[in-house]
Amino acid sequence: MLRTLSPTEQHGVALGFIVKKHRDAAAATATTASSGTTPRVQSLKLHVSNYVEKEGEPLLRWLVEINTAIAARRIFDDPSEVAFAMSCLGGRARSWAYGRRLTDATCFGTYAEFKEELRQGKVTMTFMLTPNVRGTWSRTS
Repeated sequence: MLRTLSPTEQHGVALGFIVKKHRDAAAATATTASSGTTPRVQSLKLHVSNYVEKEGEPLLRWLVEINTAIAARRIFDDPSEVAFAMSCLGGRARSWAYGRRLTDATCFGTYAEFKEELRQGKVTMTFMLTPNVRGTWSRTS
């Protein structure tokens, strides 16, 4: 169809097509902006079991779960990775991590440092034995 038109008419048709595409794109952007939402890539929210540092509980498996969930949720900065991992702790491990954070807000500078301290078993080292009512010793945090 364009071949039957003169070069000036072909130019006008092409220009009209380009202008229409720009208007359509602007209208789509205005609709998105007016609705108050921006297009986002959805992240997966995988369930991660809590690590409570029980006897025989595999830390390595939990770290693999955490790393998978962090990647699926598209968490890329160290403070957010540490915060997410700490939120998936339970029991003694949770008490240890939040106790450390309470005394020193910068104790886990990077996610790698946090994982290394967990691997080194520093969780159990922070618990001391104290005498209880029966005259025997028990763990306290």
